[in-house]
Amino acid sequence: SLRGKSTHSIQLFKFAKQRKITLRTNATMLLYAVSVVTRGLGSAAAESTSDSSSVGGIVAELFADVLQTEEALGEALLAHLGEQEALVPAAVALVQAGLASQPLDTRRVYAGYRLLMALLPLRPNDIWQHVRSTNVLIGSPGHVPLLDASVPRSALLTHERRTGVFTGTFCLLDLLYALLEHIQSTQFVDPPSLVQVQASVLARAIGWAGYHIWPDHQQWHYADNPSGWMHLSFKCLRLFSAVLSDPCFLAPLTAKDPPAAVLAVQPLHLAVEHVLGHDASSATFAPMLHALGVGHARIDALYRAGDTQYAHVLEELMALCLETSSLLVARPDTSHVLTALLVG
Repeated sequence: SLRGKSTHSIQLFKFAKQRKITLRTNATMLLYAVSVVTRGLGSAAAESTSDSSSVGGIVAELFADVLQTEEALGEALLAHLGEQEALVPAAVALVQAGLASQPLDTRRVYAGYRLLMALLPLRPNDIWQHVRSTNVLIGSPGHVPLLDASVPRSALLTHERRTGVFTGTFCLLDLLYALLEHIQSTQFVDPPSLVQVQASVLARAIGWAGYHIWPDHQQWHYADNPSGWMHLSFKCLRLFSAVLSDPCFLAPLTAKDPPAAVLAVQPLHLAVEHVLGHDASSATFAPMLHALGVGHARIDALYRAGDTQYAHVLEELMALCLETSSLLVARPDTSHVLTALLVG
């Protein structure tokens, strides 16, 4: 974060004939430099050299930091850029370029996702417009096929499973959660037809996470820390639980004629149903049961080892598992398979 820091220096390798540009983190200096560096963000997204990769990632992360520091400053920055210097398509292009590069450029992907998250409160409609027809929300390049009936695979996840470092996937799951929060905060304000399109786009990504990440992620290799699975568990379950806890999730189960705003988010509910609802199985509940089973002993061991970060993550994960379990067994429609697994 830029808050509290007086100076933030970055090297922009392809700007101003390879000269070093130092950006002070105040509005005046930033707005003075922004016209120059923003043009470079778009061009760097389209190029594949190591220098352009560094420039694209650095500039995207700089903008993300500034936008997240103060909303008023973010609005001023975007107003200064104007429509001709749109950051949203540049961020999407940066992600696409990183996903399509060989080898996959995690730096560009991560930076692009971070920038999209930072832009979401300021330009939500632009983001939905630019991601809806792409595979960006599942971590793959290209566009969604016209006939998209299969569960898509992810170039990002394939790459990071091979390396054991899941920086990009973590950031992507954070972006999906931010998009879900946006839908839930506007579903009774925006037209139901618009909400349904957004929900369908996000449901595809949640279905991908539920199919390709959730069932067996705890058995994957994590190069940074063997406890890395806890982050994936938490970020996936946070998505599922947010849908399950939405009052609109239960409304169709109890109402004969639910309002249009409720029906608009049904794609999200169906996606979660496949993972933890009526289509759930012992395999889809295994990650939750595993976290609950090892939780207390693992937390004690992590604290003894001085690894307070992962101890806190596991504490949050266990609390989320219990909350999600309560939501499932308390469903008013039918008995849930989880009840049989827990009670016998």
